Amino acid sequence: MLQKYKLWFLVAIFGLLTGCSSTVDCDVISYHTLGEPMGETVKIVHQDSELTGSPEFAFFAAQIEEQLNRIGYATKENGASDLLFAIKYGTGEGQEEVARLPKCYTRYRYLYEDYGSPYYRGLECYDGLIDLHSRYVHFLALNVYKPTEPGDPGEVIYQGIANSVSLNNSIGPIMPYLVAALFDGFPGKSGEVRNVAVDRTAVKK
Repeated sequence: MLQKYKLWFLVAIFGLLTGCSSTVDCDVISYHTLGEPMGETVKIVHQDSELTGSPEFAFFAAQIEEQLNRIGYATKENGASDLLFAIKYGTGEGQEEVARLPKCYTRYRYLYEDYGSPYYRGLECYDGLIDLHSRYVHFLALNVYKPTEPGDPGEVIYQGIANSVSLNNSIGPIMPYLVAALFDGFPGKSGEVRNVAVDRTAVKK
């Protein structure tokens, strides 16, 4: 029995150290007057026009394009479009955290009342290892415009943002989950904050 508890304890500590989970939690909020997708044509751009042609933008835009086609939009690269999807993404400064992991040992005492056994076995813990790490907040923001005339982006009909926290300061590994969360049930209820748990096995990276 004691060996079983030791195994459980090691598994729990390993989980704390690795932060392993089958899902990635993202918070999503949007404000909009956008209806359900009806096959409209969409062009994806960066909110900073100078970054629209960057390799990083192209990589992330491809992930967004896949989601847009899945939910019923028709994406296009050139010419006029019914809607303009302008994205922005980034990572906030890391917040340092300190966690103390417990260190435990087995304690023996002589007790007659312990069901006839001369020994009582218990687990006693105290502060042990110090785990120092930083957490980073990653975000993906989206503005949707309805163009009124060539060269004019028109009015904003959707504003939304998805964010998630990780131990990695690079946004690349977390972006597929931000994209999946933002377009989960898109466009969603205006003004509602949602927590979306994205299944790691269901996301292409």
